[in-house]
Amino acid sequence: IKDGRIYARGRFVENVLISGKDFFTGNPQEALQRLPAYIVNKLKFYDKAGEMSETAGTDMHDGRYVMDIHLKRDFHGMWLGNAALDLGTSPSNPRGGERWRRGITLYGMRFDDRQAVYLSADYNNLNQDRGSNELCSWSQTSDQGLQTYKKLNGTYRFEQNEKFSLNLSADYQGIDSEYGVAENQEVYLQEGNIFRRTLREQWNKDQSMGIVTSVSSRPKKRIYLKGDYRLGYDKGKFEQEMRTETKTLKIGGSDISHGQKDARSHKASFEGHVGFSPHLLKVTANWNKTAGGDTNHSTYNMFTPDNVVGNTSQYRFADNSYDRENLQTEASFILKYADTQKNSAELTAYYRYEYNKEHSDSPFFTDTRFLPSSRDSLQLLIDAENSRWTTNSDSRSILG
Repeated sequence: IKDGRIYARGRFVENVLISGKDFFTGNPQEALQRLPAYIVNKLKFYDKAGEMSETAGTDMHDGRYVMDIHLKRDFHGMWLGNAALDLGTSPSNPRGGERWRRGITLYGMRFDDRQAVYLSADYNNLNQDRGSNELCSWSQTSDQGLQTYKKLNGTYRFEQNEKFSLNLSADYQGIDSEYGVAENQEVYLQEGNIFRRTLREQWNKDQSMGIVTSVSSRPKKRIYLKGDYRLGYDKGKFEQEMRTETKTLKIGGSDISHGQKDARSHKASFEGHVGFSPHLLKVTANWNKTAGGDTNHSTYNMFTPDNVVGNTSQYRFADNSYDRENLQTEASFILKYADTQKNSAELTAYYRYEYNKEHSDSPFFTDTRFLPSSRDSLQLLIDAENSRWTTNSDSRSILG
């Protein structure tokens, strides 16, 4: 194992199978994270033909070097799992005082000849995006502020034979963050030094959820079909305070803001192969659509000594929204006109169509100390110079 990647006999392992079945959807790193070593009976390494080669009946150069893991029979159909608990204290809290530091990781899985189930959960306020098992451990640690991670994941995979496979998964992740920075500066001048103090504090709360389904089928030897769909939802909110004071000149200010955001995404893909041995017709389509928005309400205050120029305040409000859509389709025909042990030659003719559309509204409002209750009234406070509304769309066709 090198840099989290598997090598065997000097070659990079591109995929990991369980008794010949792709329960890890082409992700060898996931296999390292999931499988404890004591359930493994034996390992096999070999070149496995890709789906295009299987459909065309000849080598289409999409093969992979795989590691095929055969489990001990005693562990077929048995639930396996582990748990880890961390507990401690740390004084490093931006709001001051002691704070308990804790973490818990839970994991369970089950394999049999046709299906696999994975369940995992993690909670910690150790600034660690992490996971572990008996075979290996992994984590990413941040040294910025305090971060709390909450994760849930469930996956079900079914593969009875090469003719049909199903993958269903759902995941949730929440990250709560606190940041605090204090700066003290002293500027040396002949007339007298200037002392400046700046304090920044920020609180973020982000959540993301996703549901994924994937189905592949080979109804006939020379036909292969696969479809994927993902539904995602992200939301978050933040608060931020920044205060600056120049003690010598008695000038200072504060900028306090808060806001929230949300986004909904749809991703769908399709891939189909039809073999005319040794030739191949391939059709693919990818569709992405994302819609969301964010709001930001901020207040800026400035004070001067003895109110010489008057204290000033600014109230600002931004309400942004967007909608993006992308479609890519391609149909190609691979003509194999030479296929021997010494020579292999092919000609690919294809047609590709791409479509992109994006719309965004970014109105900016000022003097919004008291926000009107209706959107129509809010338009009276709009800052047209700093507002943006855009709509773009384009499409293109390529034949080659």
